[in-house]
Parts: sequence; structure tokens; C-alpha cells
Amino acid sequence: MFFTFHCFGQQAIKDEITVFDTVIGSKPKGKKILSPEYVSFLAKLTTAVNNQDSSLLLTMIDENVEISAGGGVYGKIHFWEFFSAISAKEGWKLISVILKMGGYKEIDEQGEYLIFPFQRSTLFYLKTKDVDTIDCSPYCIYYSIEDTITLYENPTITSKKVATLNYPILIRQLEDIDEPRDYYFVKTINNKVAGWVLSQNVHCDASGLVQIRRVKNELKITSITPFD
Repeated sequence: MFFTFHCFGQQAIKDEITVFDTVIGSKPKGKKILSPEYVSFLAKLTTAVNNQDSSLLLTMIDENVEISAGGGVYGKIHFWEFFSAISAKEGWKLISVILKMGGYKEIDEQGEYLIFPFQRSTLFYLKTKDVDTIDCSPYCIYYSIEDTITLYENPTITSKKVATLNYPILIRQLEDIDEPRDYYFVKTINNKVAGWVLSQNVHCDASGLVQIRRVKNELKITSITPFD
């Protein structure tokens, strides 16, 4: 089933989807110069998501698209079945946030591809060594959607600000805490800062990715998870 964690916000993606050039520490730097083909594809994808154009989105998805994070479910038909089964509004928000966070261009044995969000890239994990020290499941690892994020002393934006962080990696406490609607209690991975964050400003590591690569001489979305 589709994850019920509300690990995504409500913002529309930008007019231009960013593909970062590199990662320093946990912070993305620069913009990758992409070929006209990638630029055109991302522009069309932006239009599809911002207009919630299902027909256009489906033309951009590979017939054998992966839609399961480890569950072995593939195919455009299955994607549409699952996407239609959930609230379309929630599905579009998830895709929008994943793209809004920006991506990274990688290369593997099958060739080059774009991965969104950039935190799911190999380079991010190599540069952010602290990720390997996190002793919890992907469901408790969160990334900031915005450039900066605020932690509050209490679950309300009128509360005292504990900290303002830049591209943080946060750990959500999933047990033994009563979370009110729209807020999560989180801490930094070094345990130095803890507080309440608006749920719409963070993205759960388990809440999906979008992968774009060449299939039969044209770009397609080959992975869009989790929609299973």
C-alpha cells in the first residue's frame, strides 16, 4: 500500500527544476549544465506536475517503470492503478516535493541518469558520512525541503525558535511521543539540537524518489517510488 506518512509539503515546484553540480558536506552546490534534451524533458515534467496533467505525465513514464521501493513491482499500468487509488492531490504533492528538492546526475553500468531528491544520490551519501551513523530505519530520517528550516520549542510557529538550520538531516522520534497534527519532533544527527518542525517542510527518506534515464534513445522516468 502507499505509505501513509505525510512526509511531504504542499508547495508547487519551481519553474525550473534544479540539478546540482556537487555536494559539499550535506549542502548541494552549483547547478549542473545539462544537455538541451534534459532541459526540455525537465521543463515538460514541470508543466505536467504544476498543471496536474496525468496524460502528459504518463507519456514521460517508461513502460517498465519501477514503482515499488524493494517490492519488485513494475509497469506503467500498475503505477496508474496505485496513483489513482490514492488521493490524486496527495500523489501530485509527493512528486512535486521530490522534484522541488533538486537532483543530481549520476552514472552507473547502465549509463547516466538523474536522481531526485539529491539526497538519494551516491555522492550525497559519500559526502555526508554521518548518514551511515544513523541507527534507525529510513522512516525516521528526514531532509529539509527548503533551503533553511526552523525548529520550535513547542509545536506552534508562535513558539520560541530553537534553531534555524541549513539543509539539515533530521531524525524523527516515532515512538513515545504524542505529535499534534502538522508537526514532528526531530533532532539533528549529532543530538545537539532538538525541537518541533512543521511536517510540510521536511521529506522522509522513505517517501520516494524520481529517476530519469535514457530508454531506447529517449528520456523516460524509470523509477517513481513509492507507489505500491
